Amino acid sequence: METVRSDQVTYEFPDMHPDERLRELILYIAEKCADDPAFNATKLNKILFYSDFVSYSKTGTPITGAAYKALEHGPAPKRLVPVRNSMIDAGELDIKKIPKFAYSRHQYVALRRSNLDKFFRPSDIALVDELIQMFWGKSAQVVSEFSHHRLWKIARGANNNEGLIPYEAMFISDDPPTEADATRAKELAAIHGWQVD
Repeated sequence: METVRSDQVTYEFPDMHPDERLRELILYIAEKCADDPAFNATKLNKILFYSDFVSYSKTGTPITGAAYKALEHGPAPKRLVPVRNSMIDAGELDIKKIPKFAYSRHQYVALRRSNLDKFFRPSDIALVDELIQMFWGKSAQVVSEFSHHRLWKIARGANNNEGLIPYEAMFISDDPPTEADATRAKELAAIHGWQVD
């Protein structure tokens, strides 16, 4: 499988046809979240992101293979807007603006059923369902804060490929290093001749 790599990190899996997979997964998530009063564009982005990155961390393969950017409110597929717009133009998706206090939330509405059999394994959809359930009823703010961990912060501060998040970043922990981690790092530095500050 061809991947888009830079300095040995993976940003996208183009051979997986990410735009087509995003299209079907957006429809599926919109269908499943139709009754979630807090479902909006932010939550959609986070479900897509975690679907791909958790799948990658567990199996070595994402679900859509899309590239993700670290945006202000958390990660989102880099090509979400063109994919979404083509879906709207094709009559597959609608976005309803629902008034909520002083602003509106954007709710994605599927206008056709998703074609899951074309791209996804049952285990892929089981993971997506688990994430939908985990985020059900949670506000966009809560969902955004959940995604603002180290990998998002690193990508936001990096000058790399437009703030893209490498799939390998999923293995970066938010936990502080333990004493054992520090000891092992010093051992490796001594073995490999690395300079440690």
